[in-house]
Amino acid sequence: MGAMLSTLLLISQLLEQIKAKETIYPSIFDRVKADREIREKLVVQESVLTPPVIIEVTPKKGGAGTGITLRGQNFAKDNLVYTGFGTVKAKSVDGKTLKFKLPKPPFWSSAQNQAAVTEYWRKTYPNGKVSIPLGFYLKNDLGQSVAPGTFTFEF
Repeated sequence: MGAMLSTLLLISQLLEQIKAKETIYPSIFDRVKADREIREKLVVQESVLTPPVIIEVTPKKGGAGTGITLRGQNFAKDNLVYTGFGTVKAKSVDGKTLKFKLPKPPFWSSAQNQAAVTEYWRKTYPNGKVSIPLGFYLKNDLGQSVAPGTFTFEF
């Protein structure tokens, strides 16, 4: 709420600058340049109010090392993805897509631990694969995603 109020105050100040510049700039070229600078400031301020949004996660399930693609909005060049198994750095070139590999879960610190955990879970759930639901959150300079992208970790 505070960010919205400060943005409204900034917009009000910029509108006052526009009115003042009508009398300051005698040339149409100077006026156009000033208006462009003001619009650029508004666009930068607007982005403060639009945190990243994850719309789609593909694939929907997989294991450690699976290549994952997130699609959404307001991704920055540099992003942090919280996977439930740790944080992964991921880059987006278009602001709408980013890719990363799912890290190993912390309980798989060694091949021996991986085998022991897998055997335990298979004995506990003998009817099929063990599935752990994960929620991916994205954080960057624009904020943090609110709703998670969902994925099912299987082993």
